[in-house]
Amino acid sequence: MNQLENSKQYFIKTISHELKTPLATLMEGADLLQDEVVGELNAEQHKIIELLQIANIRLNSLIENLIEYQKATSTLLTMNYSSFNLNQLIQQICTDYQLLLDSKQINIEFEAKSIDFVADRDKNEDYN
Repeated sequence: MNQLENSKQYFIKTISHELKTPLATLMEGADLLQDEVVGELNAEQHKIIELLQIANIRLNSLIENLIEYQKATSTLLTMNYSSFNLNQLIQQICTDYQLLLDSKQINIEFEAKSIDFVADRDKNEDYN
């Protein structure tokens, strides 16, 4: 069973790191197109690039989740539990992505009941 777990950990680590290189190329390519390096784009082409950029961000987040999962399961990590507010975490994430949101003319309005919970906040920050 230990060998199977080690093989699984190795696979997750390898595949997540191997996905990072082509993703970086896709992100850079989409940015170059957005900046119209190869020529002027029409509105529909800009919309397609925006979709690519959003998908790249999502894929990057998924890859980072895989890496975090691999780290968490491959070593015995000490969890540092603390109480914090979920709304504040969501607002921080929105702030971190504000430039991208502004460039896409996206406005996020967030209204929710205040939610406090206990978790390892550092683990949650990795999703930013």
